[in-house]
Amino acid sequence: MASFFFAKGSPRFEKWLFGTTLYKKYVLDFMETRSVTAWVKVTLLALATVVLAVPFFMTQRLWLRIALVCALAGEYLFFLLAIKTKKSKPPRP
Repeated sequence: MASFFFAKGSPRFEKWLFGTTLYKKYVLDFMETRSVTAWVKVTLLALATVVLAVPFFMTQRLWLRIALVCALAGEYLFFLLAIKTKKSKPPRP
């Protein structure tokens, strides 16, 4: 999200960002159709789970663990209920 807003302020960065494979693979399709493939959903949710699991296991604070679980649950609900899934084959490695 930060990259998106930064791109709006810098035409050079915007040109670079929109030309990256990462943008074309994960964001462009969503921006055009407001839907993603199941493969993209699984990939993004797996990445988010790993990213949120690291601080979860590194902290002893209960309130922070609860906040991380709530953030992850909200993300899963958003991806599963708000973003449409379109059918497609998984990409070949």
